[in-house]
Amino acid sequence: MKSRILLVEDESSVALVVSDLLRAEGHSVETASDGKSGLRQAMEAKFDLLILDVMLPGLNGFDLCHAIRERGFDGAILMLTAKGQILDRVHGLRTGADDYLLKPFDPDELLARVAALLRRVHKEQLTPVLHFQFGNVTADFHRLVFTKGGLPVSLAAKEAELLPFDPPGGDGTTLGGLVAADQSGPSRLLYGTARDWVLGMRVVLPDGERVHCGGRVIKNVSGYDMNKLFIRSFGSLGIITEVTFKLLPTPLARASVVGLFKDLAAAVAAVEALKRSFLLPEALELLDPAALALVAPALGVEAGASFALAAAYAGSQSTVDRQVRDTEAFIAAQGGTAGNLRDDASVRAWEALADPFRGQAKAPLRVRFRINTPIGSTPAMIEAVRSLAAARGLSPACAAHAASGVLRAVIQAPDATALSALAEVLEELRLNATAAKGSLVLEEAAPELKARVEAWGAPGSSFAVMKRIKEQFDPNRICSPGRFLGGI
Repeated sequence: MKSRILLVEDESSVALVVSDLLRAEGHSVETASDGKSGLRQAMEAKFDLLILDVMLPGLNGFDLCHAIRERGFDGAILMLTAKGQILDRVHGLRTGADDYLLKPFDPDELLARVAALLRRVHKEQLTPVLHFQFGNVTADFHRLVFTKGGLPVSLAAKEAELLPFDPPGGDGTTLGGLVAADQSGPSRLLYGTARDWVLGMRVVLPDGERVHCGGRVIKNVSGYDMNKLFIRSFGSLGIITEVTFKLLPTPLARASVVGLFKDLAAAVAAVEALKRSFLLPEALELLDPAALALVAPALGVEAGASFALAAAYAGSQSTVDRQVRDTEAFIAAQGGTAGNLRDDASVRAWEALADPFRGQAKAPLRVRFRINTPIGSTPAMIEAVRSLAAARGLSPACAAHAASGVLRAVIQAPDATALSALAEVLEELRLNATAAKGSLVLEEAAPELKARVEAWGAPGSSFAVMKRIKEQFDPNRICSPGRFLGGI
């Protein structure tokens, strides 16, 4: 596809070579030899791609890029320069560039980067499908009006598209907070986390500068993927003000299977059987008796001394029906009893399972924490939480993403005198998690407990890099000072 490109380069020999290369590929190329001329030309005509040198007379490439973005240019920008220090590259990307190529460059690499950037630009410029017909079904995706056989079908906006997140905070979770903390729930088993669904975002940096990362289509990354720098940064690098996500079509049917087992070993055996099978659950949640008691009404079961395994499925009706039958058979083979929930009842069950501790009565001393380990270590961590807490007269409750290696737990104490015992339990659990190549993070705890137990644990080998990034983005420690790992 022929594209219109503006090259801003003060070295005439480089401008001639680059222009000839691009024209040989069929592109229309205009040139400017200084920053101010480049800004004027970029604003007077519509270009698909701008190629900017940094060391320009009148207005340098960084300031030119920033000025062009401030004026609403939404095409691609490639920085072509000899300034190759990491700080220069970061600065260029922060001012709005999409990619950065160092001089001297290989002509084939230049053309490949230009082609990649133009693919994104042209894909974003495609006219979206607003009206569609298949068989006797018509869809107006702009007005969200649907008919079947000439009769209207009622669909709410959220029923037409799905963002597959189920964070513990439920409806109280903001999208910015979800992305900044990379929050996830049971459905991460099938759908992953925010890192897998964010296409682009806008962020306000500590100095007030606004930056745009990524884009609006799936294949939009060329160069550094800056989205992932802000995801799970806990607001320590800037404020996320806008996020663009991928979406999924809403499944035609949903169902859940709930199995009850007499002990943890039988429930774990059922999990292993499901993991080895051809089934594709959205989520597998393993509950100890204390956690089950908190969500039993939503699951349609009676609370007791049982361990529970809940599996969620979505898709066509026939596919869901088959997976429900097979899951019930796997549960029965391990000595469990199984029942199933359909459609709205299944949705309500997983709303409860997304945060089983939400409705728990608060004790005078309470801690909520998360343990991440390799998947095979999850059962041992459940046993450790239950046994260490019980040995000190504390009350634990455990809910695990059974095939994702994430254990969520709460431990409560009858009064504040158990502070030392609770701190000892957490420190021992952290040692166990570390030995299993995992981690323990406090999610909710009293200040006096956090004074004795570090919320994040010891920083790892990547901490030095994290500190340098923080110093680069927020040297004055404006954003969430001390909030993240190691007091960043």
